[in-house]
Amino acid sequence: AGVGSPHGAAADADPEEYQRSVLLNGASGQVLGQAFLHACRRSGTPCRLVLCSSPAALQAMLGMSHYNAAKVGYDRWAECVRLELEPGEAIVFTVVPFAVDTPMLREVMELPPEIDPLGAEISALAERGGLASPESVATQIWDLLAAGGSDAPAFVGAVPPELRQA
Repeated sequence: AGVGSPHGAAADADPEEYQRSVLLNGASGQVLGQAFLHACRRSGTPCRLVLCSSPAALQAMLGMSHYNAAKVGYDRWAECVRLELEPGEAIVFTVVPFAVDTPMLREVMELPPEIDPLGAEISALAERGGLASPESVATQIWDLLAAGGSDAPAFVGAVPPELRQA
């Protein structure tokens, strides 16, 4: 899925760390995804490709410019690739995991509010037992694959009630 660091304003970030994050978060999913699609097509193997987007793709977030842009890019890349493929050739879509209990999310919870204002909100959710387990999210993703994927980014995890898809 990538990394969240560096946290904070783009103009203040270490240029080398920022570059590494942009390449990992933005380019790697497209490059690896394309290689996987290419290999599947060449071998005649049915392709099932799920990219991990983020709630960060839904709105601009303070201190997360590299991460936000990368995740928006994954959503658009999957949409474009679906247009290029023959019907039934592949399932390609993104999932948007909300509040999944991962090391990356735990890192966000430790950040001061001026660096990441969501940390306190996520910590409160964790204290109430509101984080989704990685296992439950994996089951949701497998269910989406069994149903043939999604034409829009699919929300998984501890999705806020106001964002739950019908």
